[in-house]
Amino acid sequence: MILAAPRSVLAWLSASPEVIELAVPYLQLVMLGSVLMAVALTLESALRANRDTQTPMRVALVVTVVKIGLNGVLIFGAFGFPRLELVGAGLATVASQVVAVLLFSGVFARKPRGSPLALGRADLVAARKLLPELFRIAAPGVAERLVMNLALLSYFGVLGRYGTIAVAAYTIGVRVLAFSWIPGTAYAQAVATLVGQALGAGDREGATRAGWRAAKLALATSVVLGLFCALAREPLARLFTDDGDTVAALGPFMLCLAIAQPFLQLHFTLGGIHRGAGDTWTPLVAAFVGNWVFRVPFAFFASEIAEGGLVLVWAVLILDHVARAAWLMVSFRRGKWQDGGRRRRA
Repeated sequence: MILAAPRSVLAWLSASPEVIELAVPYLQLVMLGSVLMAVALTLESALRANRDTQTPMRVALVVTVVKIGLNGVLIFGAFGFPRLELVGAGLATVASQVVAVLLFSGVFARKPRGSPLALGRADLVAARKLLPELFRIAAPGVAERLVMNLALLSYFGVLGRYGTIAVAAYTIGVRVLAFSWIPGTAYAQAVATLVGQALGAGDREGATRAGWRAAKLALATSVVLGLFCALAREPLARLFTDDGDTVAALGPFMLCLAIAQPFLQLHFTLGGIHRGAGDTWTPLVAAFVGNWVFRVPFAFFASEIAEGGLVLVWAVLILDHVARAAWLMVSFRRGKWQDGGRRRRA
């Protein structure tokens, strides 16, 4: 949809005509890069499921260096290259994803035949039998991303009513605090592997213990990082922008996200537990509840009906993450996630 009508999507976000003309080429390149990213993420997930987390880390390091280097060269026209600005950033994104796919493909090509990650023609033929099960597990995950991205576009539409500074503050603030989310995503990936392997071995109690341990670690880490981001929000904001109005808008936004940190990282981790057990439906429902029962309607209410300020729209984010964490926690405590995959297959 975005590639078919990029101008319509950007107009929906209340972007000005000048911004739309600048953003369309970059958006198209990023969408192309997302296709390559999907391939790279699939191969990366296979390695993590086999308890190999070092190879994805090394590949990510190389890809990051390539992307940052090409951004500097292509955006600003260094070393005799033309100054391409946003188009250069898009090209750097596509090139870095090409590198990621090539590196992961090289890793899999070198796997010995006895490895569970080795791929041959016989594996590709046998994979056809797994397509129904693969679709059952993957379809809710795709739907979850669709639900969240459509909600994000709608939320941006609300922010656009407050001007480009509000949208810029959201974009920069998320980038700043994304570093504090890294532990939550790491716990989610680790616990998905541990839960999947424990349930595969018939160790239901071990899967539950791994889940509780990961949830406690995520909460403890998020409290420390949330406090740091709340107390140092202005210095952190000034690392990414020197625009005074944007920094002023970033302050309350980053405070709201700092408050939401425990709930955000908790639902990251709980989502990993469910996915590791083959239950991708519950995270989808949690995402729908958080985004379409709380975030989007309450943001619209705060902006259009209550005529509240931007801070009230920021605060709605907390409700989203609290709702998702609560939904997943109730599901986790009930324990039915342990039988999710086998029950549906039956």
